[in-house]
Formats: sequence, C-alpha cells, structure tokens
Amino acid sequence: MTVDLKALKRLYAAATKGPWVVYHEHRTLEIQDGKGTHSRNAVVHWTGFDSSSKEWGETVSNAELIVALVNAFPALLSELRALREDAATVRHARRVRG
Repeated sequence: MTVDLKALKRLYAAATKGPWVVYHEHRTLEIQDGKGTHSRNAVVHWTGFDSSSKEWGETVSNAELIVALVNAFPALLSELRALREDAATVRHARRVRG
C-alpha cells in the first residue's frame, strides 16, 4: 500500500484540531475535541450503536483506535518523512558507489 501523504495532510488539516478523546457512557459513544464531555464537543457522534452487530467493547476499541491514530498523526508523519529521506540518502549513496 502506498501512503498518499498529500491526501492525508489535506484531510488532517481540514479536520477538527486535536487532541481528540473518546467519551463513552451508558451506550453513548462520541469522539470529542477534548474540551469537555458535552455533546457540543463531539467531533464524531454515532447513533444506533445499540443495534450494531459489534460487541460494545469492540466498538469502543474502534473509536479509541481512531482517536489514537488522529492524535499520533503529526509524529507519524514526521517519522515517515525522516525514514523516506534516509532511504533516499541510502539509494543515492549506492548509486554513487556504483
């Protein structure tokens, strides 16, 4: 799989600024902007989880994964850029050495 960094950066820039948090209580599940635990802070709010075929714990885990990835995105992007630069340096050094 090729990672389209431009598309990911565009999506991240257009999204609600983080950090995000998961709020779940009494079968209510939201991803919130971290500014409190009120529905007006919801970044994503799902309805109908009570009829989902997924177990509640799995549903919460899915939301926690989304939040963790969004919050980690800047660091992941930086790491990927550094790795790509290192790989380019190695490729160049191999070409120079022939």
